[in-house]
Amino acid sequence: LLEGWPPATHPPVRPHMPLAYGQRAPPLKKKKKKKKKKKKKKKKKKKKKKKKKKKKKKKKKKKKKKKKKKKKKKKKKKKKKKKKKNAHTTGEGPCAPRPPMGHAFAI
Repeated sequence: LLEGWPPATHPPVRPHMPLAYGQRAPPLKKKKKKKKKKKKKKKKKKKKKKKKKKKKKKKKKKKKKKKKKKKKKKKKKKKKKKKKKNAHTTGEGPCAPRPPMGHAFAI
């Protein structure tokens, strides 16, 4: 390289670090963010709306419906069926029920 090159006005060179493929070198100096100026919004004048006159509607009279009286239903009484006695339920005969376990026969 020629002497006196690069010139002294050259920005400082960062010490070279081997970069991985696809990586960018970090910036030397942080960029200052520019502040955005806020635009003042113009106020829009509101137009006054004309009010429309409402027509009054005539109310229709409702006819009252007569309520029908409900007839009460009479409850039917259930007849109890009489149990037929057979040899199983009476305590005698060859088919008499077994006495409960652990109890002595009633004398």
